[in-house]
Amino acid sequence: MTDRIAETATRLRAAVSVLDAIAHDRTMASTVDPIVAAVTDLAVQIRALIADVERRDIPPGACSLGWGVCPEHGATLVTSRGRSRCRVCDASWDYDRENQHCREPATFLLHTAPVCRAHAEAAPASARLTPIEARS
Repeated sequence: MTDRIAETATRLRAAVSVLDAIAHDRTMASTVDPIVAAVTDLAVQIRALIADVERRDIPPGACSLGWGVCPEHGATLVTSRGRSRCRVCDASWDYDRENQHCREPATFLLHTAPVCRAHAEAAPASARLTPIEARS
């Protein structure tokens, strides 16, 4: 992710955190009751904007799924305080990899969506997976 896009996404996430705090803090919400619904709605819209910002920064040929995985073990990530790590191999990332668009290279088609090896391995047994041919 480019520095500018990462900074924008970080600022938007901070705004969502503040809006969530207002909407869920009953003492605060009671004084702003008339706007709680609007604040909650705004948080939803900002989350959609974050997803859109991140989606636009996906490298060509990357996995198309909207959540990250451990490239070796798939859906094994845990995230705390903005850092993710794999429960299996203990690999760690200094960012929330679990809740960001996957950026691993696509190696399979899941039905028609390009996905990485880790997402393909985590797919249900009934899923239609087709290897993507290497292009020279």
